[in-house]
Amino acid sequence: MKNSAAAFLIFASFFSPLKAQEKEIESLAYENYKQGNLTKAADYYLKQASLNPSDPKPLLNAAMCEKQKDNYEAAISLLQKAFALDYNNSEIAAEIGWLKFHLADYEGALPFFEKSLKINPSNQRAYLGASAVYAQLKDIVKTVENLKKYEELRKDFAGVDYIYAWNYVNFGLYEQAREHLINVLRKDPSFVEARLPLAGIYLREGKYNEAWNQYERVLDYAPNHPLAKEMLNKIRGKLTAQPEDIRPPFKIKNPTVTEYVDAINELKKSPNIRVALGANNKGEQWRNKSVKIRSFGKLKVIGKRSGKEFAVIYPGDIWEIKYSNGSLSLK
Repeated sequence: MKNSAAAFLIFASFFSPLKAQEKEIESLAYENYKQGNLTKAADYYLKQASLNPSDPKPLLNAAMCEKQKDNYEAAISLLQKAFALDYNNSEIAAEIGWLKFHLADYEGALPFFEKSLKINPSNQRAYLGASAVYAQLKDIVKTVENLKKYEELRKDFAGVDYIYAWNYVNFGLYEQAREHLINVLRKDPSFVEARLPLAGIYLREGKYNEAWNQYERVLDYAPNHPLAKEMLNKIRGKLTAQPEDIRPPFKIKNPTVTEYVDAINELKKSPNIRVALGANNKGEQWRNKSVKIRSFGKLKVIGKRSGKEFAVIYPGDIWEIKYSNGSLSLK
């Protein structure tokens, strides 16, 4: 008994300082991460990992830092080490798949999405990733097959139809793309991102009145949107009815009007962000009148007039832009 107690005391005296040191290093890593010192943060997380080699969390945190530095190869290496420690973690496998996808290693990405789905057949990101890979490999059957699995998990999400539409556009199947873009607006009339490509498809089909509708609806939200204004001027002479007689479909009731922002237009084209106004299926906006954005890469928010950086949005962060008394504020 005495020997056991002595052994415990020796173990405790060794273990407690080690744990305290690990906690201190983790705290330093997080502080550096918050300040944007990603290289230092990653170094601290790796030091923490060396103190507790059976814990995948420090490796995951270090990988996150490398990802935000756009050092995807290093991030993948760290994630693979973490996956070896936690081989039943579907999210780690999916993340490796996505990083390989962003490096255009499509054939290397696919096995990790498949591993992720074998571990968790309900992993949404893995189905989406697999569909993205097959789209790049020009396999429309597999692309749609995986999108359908993703859709089963997110039936009411308008973004699913938006993803379908862009894939069909890339395959040159404009009729199918049109139907999915219309379905986006049935689910969420405020999904402005769907209106410009839908208008473009209508123009391809010679349906100028329908295209006019969509450009007008874009102006409901952004009265100074340059492309919408330009296209309205171009097609005015091709309309078969007076503009005021063209009834707009899926019209929003009392839309929140904001000035067009160049940066938002560019971000909408990027896979790094989703920008939209929230509305229900009746076209009624939420009472708080807000724009929500979700980032899938590190973003800097810079004042248009001052040029001053006043926020950094990290991957996965969801930010809300409130509209009140004629001005926008970021929360």
